[in-house]
Amino acid sequence: MNIKFLLLSIMMVLILSTGLTSCFFYTFKDISIKPDVNSYFVEDITLNTNAPGSIHNTFTEMLKQKINTETRLRSTESDPHIIFEGSIDGFTVTSTATDSQNTASLNKLEIRIRIKYTNELHPEENWEQTFSDFANFDRNVNLSDVQDALIKEIYELILDKIITRSFSNW
Repeated sequence: MNIKFLLLSIMMVLILSTGLTSCFFYTFKDISIKPDVNSYFVEDITLNTNAPGSIHNTFTEMLKQKINTETRLRSTESDPHIIFEGSIDGFTVTSTATDSQNTASLNKLEIRIRIKYTNELHPEENWEQTFSDFANFDRNVNLSDVQDALIKEIYELILDKIITRSFSNW
């Protein structure tokens, strides 16, 4: 009888402590969102650089998908608690490595995205930051042949940084 009571007591303590903890913050994958924050909106990301025409739309949709997948927030245009705005400010291709003949052996595609994060309920958490990342590709490969895959790879890296900056209290 004592063992049953002890197990029941331990289970109750675990359930209560888990329940109380979740009242303060939502956490998942190092994500921490205050309980009163329930919604978000992503403004259409603008394109402020010479780049393929629709990459800003792709980024906007990927950011929405990332927030939907990794947080409990719901998307809304009406009085959102969190607003993301921004622009793609850089899309550059440069040579990065040379071979034995001193010619470029790799090219680097780099993308820079400026994001403004506004928390309507907690303005002390507002920020604006430029995020960038890159991917290398062989100099013998035409950019247009690998562009879509490289952009997706770079976007995933940048999105991880944005989600971390937005929803982690580090």
